[in-house]
Amino acid sequence: MAAIATQETVNAAAAALAASGQKPTIDRIISSLGGGSASTVTRLLSVWKDEQRAARASKPQPQPEPAALAPGALVPTEMLAGVSAAIDSVQTAVFAACESLVARERSRADQQLAALKEGHQRQLDQIIASRDAALADLEDELKESKKETTLCIVEGAEIEEKLEDAEAALAESSAALTAAHQQIEIQRDRADRAELKADALHSRIESLIAELATARATAPASRVFIRLVTWL
Repeated sequence: MAAIATQETVNAAAAALAASGQKPTIDRIISSLGGGSASTVTRLLSVWKDEQRAARASKPQPQPEPAALAPGALVPTEMLAGVSAAIDSVQTAVFAACESLVARERSRADQQLAALKEGHQRQLDQIIASRDAALADLEDELKESKKETTLCIVEGAEIEEKLEDAEAALAESSAALTAAHQQIEIQRDRADRAELKADALHSRIESLIAELATARATAPASRVFIRLVTWL
């Protein structure tokens, strides 16, 4: 199970590495703990190194022999330790700077993302508002269209009813006109027959007058009068 990266566990791991002759580095500390955040280990290891430097500074340092060198090295041991401490300090500063840079970039990215989301949300709200307004306009137009359609249907029904009444009146007028024509034809036929009858009667009267004239010449007037009356 991985140890939790705390100041105590990092101090213990760094001390163990230093005691074994190994340089306490971030990777070695994480390996010793079995895991952990590099930024956390860097910060805790920096504290441990500061404590070690403070402890060494508080102790009187023996004067090294001028010719004392590390085995197989051309540089004094104290110089190597100083170089190592400088490297560790630079490494710690670099990690801290990277961590700060990452935090700043993450914060800026979050701000940009929030601004982008806000902008998109405003655009979406505008689109939704525009769509709702367009739908409201279409609904109003549809209502007006339905009203006009209903009015046209009512007016059409009234016009159709008036047309039917006019057609019925026209049919009645046509029937009356036909009946009038028929009556006229009947009266005309009667008049023709009466005229024929009158012509016949006139011819008969003329014939009787002629006969009367003849009878006057040949027979008594009373006989002719009686015959005339009988004929009529």
